[in-house]
Amino acid sequence: MKSSNYLIKSYSNKIIARNDFFTYNLFLIFFLAFSGYYAGLMIVSNYLSTDISRFFTIPVRLILLAGMFQIFRVSRQKMPDFGFVAFLIFSGMYLLRIFYEIVFGTTKFYLPNTEFLLYFLSFVLLPFYYISRTYFVEIDYRIIIKAILTSCLLLSILTFYYYGDLIGQVSRITQQIKYGENYISPLALSYCGSLGIGVGSAYIMTNKTTLINKISIGLPIISCLIPFFLGASRGSVLALAAPFMFYFIFSKGSKKRVNFAFITAATVIALIYATTYFGTGVFDRIFGIKEDIKYGGSSVERLNIWKSDINQFLNHPIFGNSLESEYAGHYSHNILIETLITTGILGFIPFVIFFITTLSKIIKIVKTTPEYFWLPVIFIQAIIQYMFSGAIWGMSWVAISSGLVLGFNYVKITKTFSNIIKFN
Repeated sequence: MKSSNYLIKSYSNKIIARNDFFTYNLFLIFFLAFSGYYAGLMIVSNYLSTDISRFFTIPVRLILLAGMFQIFRVSRQKMPDFGFVAFLIFSGMYLLRIFYEIVFGTTKFYLPNTEFLLYFLSFVLLPFYYISRTYFVEIDYRIIIKAILTSCLLLSILTFYYYGDLIGQVSRITQQIKYGENYISPLALSYCGSLGIGVGSAYIMTNKTTLINKISIGLPIISCLIPFFLGASRGSVLALAAPFMFYFIFSKGSKKRVNFAFITAATVIALIYATTYFGTGVFDRIFGIKEDIKYGGSSVERLNIWKSDINQFLNHPIFGNSLESEYAGHYSHNILIETLITTGILGFIPFVIFFITTLSKIIKIVKTTPEYFWLPVIFIQAIIQYMFSGAIWGMSWVAISSGLVLGFNYVKITKTFSNIIKFN
């Protein structure tokens, strides 16, 4: 069999080696990094047991790290920028907190101290380092978006297969599925659905493509309505809407804004009609926030955690004091607040600098290369997700998506033979 190894010549006259292994590896990485991970976890929990989920999650994490290291090693490395350095400084402060607790700490947290270290390194720091410093080109980005949409499509199919009988019911999936028996996190379903809808819609909205491609991208978009509605997460609705509001504000040209308004109106109408089939759990939870607060529901508890954790930070403002919320005995469900209680001002400032730098890069992408708007969509959705759930040590979506944004080089590769040189 002939090999399809090739060299890519960029506009900056840099030569980047690629081959079949690189292509398959890149696809596998971004297939597993987002929805593909949860698709695999869904299969394990339904056919085996959630008790042995680590026999799946740990090998997947090792595969991801090995794959990321490989593409980083063979590709030309990008020079670090300000946002990259700021994130490393924040990471250093977080690691110092972990090492301090390992050596001097006496508190028992919801995770062993060593697990905080291993999870942060494997889920966050190393993926961020490898992805942000890898030199991706146009062909690579096409592989990445295909991998993400394919994983979202697979997750949607599995969701329909395992939980299709719940479609049309208002209650959340956790109220219908007994924990530990055919269980999958409703938040995972909802945010994966939001990711597929958002990435696919962003690509169609900002790229001229063929009818066949539009249909192939539209399939994951439509199918992702299944996990999106079944998960019934208020945060995922905000995560879906926020990137497009961002695009509306910062995109150049009135025509783009008109197109945006048209697509938004069509999407809202489609979602309204979809609720009649999928159930109204998502919007019931949004419109019921006032009642939820009034009667002491989950929203009140989340607000109580944040209020208590801010006071916890104010008592230890310089370097924080703990790897968890003292009020909740767990993480804060907000990575900004968790950064304050874990690393204090010393870690919070570089994290904010990293965040602002990434947003400024997103604005530049929207204005100069809007056809890559789907990259900012991933980051904005990830940030919103971790503003309401998840912990610093597990924010892999934030790490990988910010790496893609900060590592974006604005270089397009032409489709001429002089730029792609194949060899055996």
